[in-house]
Amino acid sequence: MTRFVRASALALGVVTLVAASGCPGTMNWTQSTVAIQAEGIGMQGDKVGRVSWVATGFWIDEHLLATNAHVATRALELVGVDDDGNKYHFDKIMALDREGDIAILHADRAGDKPGVEFLERPARPKDLRGHRVMLVGNSGGLGLGFFNGEITNILGEDGEEQILHNSTVVGGSSGSALYDKDAQKVVGIHHSGADQLKTRIATASWHLQDVVEQARKNEGVELKELFTLPNIAKFANIWGQREFCLAPGESFKISFNVPRATDILGFIKPTNPETVLVTGLVRGDSEILWKAAFKGAVYLPFSLQGSGPHNMIVAAPADAPEKTCGVIGAGEIAWEKGIK
Repeated sequence: MTRFVRASALALGVVTLVAASGCPGTMNWTQSTVAIQAEGIGMQGDKVGRVSWVATGFWIDEHLLATNAHVATRALELVGVDDDGNKYHFDKIMALDREGDIAILHADRAGDKPGVEFLERPARPKDLRGHRVMLVGNSGGLGLGFFNGEITNILGEDGEEQILHNSTVVGGSSGSALYDKDAQKVVGIHHSGADQLKTRIATASWHLQDVVEQARKNEGVELKELFTLPNIAKFANIWGQREFCLAPGESFKISFNVPRATDILGFIKPTNPETVLVTGLVRGDSEILWKAAFKGAVYLPFSLQGSGPHNMIVAAPADAPEKTCGVIGAGEIAWEKGIK
């Protein structure tokens, strides 16, 4: 997924467009795929604004489309365009699985392309290592492209496997189908990358099928009804909170590991509502994502561009008149609570 306003791609790479000549001739690799254009809300602590991004999705059947949870989250408008220029609007979200980074969308009209076929879970999933794969995805908002690679490893077990692959991806590839080229079936849904390991990551097709099965049972919810600011507090799961007491110039932090495809809600409540404090959100040890001064209690929602270790810091100004006490905490915004 690529965001064009105050955001960046989850995984970037050098664009390598691969000709389809090496693929079996019986497969039309792009027929079930759409390039997604999205408009929605972005949350940056005390600032909430309109943002846009691009991504990828693929048809499950004539009405259901699969993409990533982080693609659909906070979207108010989702439009898909296929290789023939046909346009589809996705009006409902039927299922949201943040663990697998999967969202199932409902189209406002029947699609005219076939749904994908899924590779079933092998008796030994690690036997998929070395299989040739092709990722079909949005090339940074320029339309669909082909990206060849291999499965390098399989992590996890018991149906929750993640597939590591080395296909080159670009901004906009989030939600792409990862095909096993020999079976000509979807083996996973791509969602992110780990540059330090030189690998890309996809959720296995059999886990995706479980989410699709649940989506078929759900009533679904309109995007504009789910992703609203009042729902943030309603759907927040607080991980925990800590007490602090700060002398002038002192700071305090809480640390937490943010799961993939998760928005967070941080809060600070000084005992004295007239107290002025400074707070910030830091990714890892030093990357400052946001900071501001505030007076009294504050609740801060964030749309994060990546998972992993984060810190929320609160500091008392050096010229504060006295010691300041209160509580600081954080949690996840579980948007899926609003899906019926």
